[in-house]
Amino acid sequence: MQEVKRKARADKKAAENADGLAAKRLELLNDMKTRLKVLNEELAETENNLTSAEGKLEEESKLREQLERMQTIAKEIKLEKTIGRRGGAGRWPVHVVLLICELLAIGNPPSAIPPTMQVTHAAFRGCELKELPTVDFVRKCRTVLENLNLMLAGKRLGDALSWHQLFTDGTTRRQIAFQNLVIGIMDEDGKFDSVIASS
Repeated sequence: MQEVKRKARADKKAAENADGLAAKRLELLNDMKTRLKVLNEELAETENNLTSAEGKLEEESKLREQLERMQTIAKEIKLEKTIGRRGGAGRWPVHVVLLICELLAIGNPPSAIPPTMQVTHAAFRGCELKELPTVDFVRKCRTVLENLNLMLAGKRLGDALSWHQLFTDGTTRRQIAFQNLVIGIMDEDGKFDSVIASS
């Protein structure tokens, strides 16, 4: 009888120890789960902060580049000789010709480009230009724009991995024959694009 009681007490004590051990392990497991959840939240928050910081750094670097470019152009403008007929034909600087080409490319008529340049210069620099390109010079810049367009088309065709399609089309307008050449290329991203080239 005493042996049975001793055995029962031992079994009871072992069960209590096992229950205590299981409770401790459960508590440890719950604690570890809580810590893991907190660490995951902190990691996600850190990643978001890093992403936003990288975006801000990118924006700051772009703004810094634009500011440096504007300062460089301002220095070039100061170094340029005055445009006029004082002993020789004047030449407009390259950035003025590029500005005219950009305005022509977005659809501004040649007669509207000198006033547009005057208004934008007055808005950004606070003073009016003393001399503007003539409408005749702007019209001549259309040839420059056409050559730039052909060179850019040639560069795109040269950089393409392969040419997939080639289309030609002939038409006549006012007894002038036009021949169109459209080349289909694949970009590096795998997108199909068409390039209009001079035939």
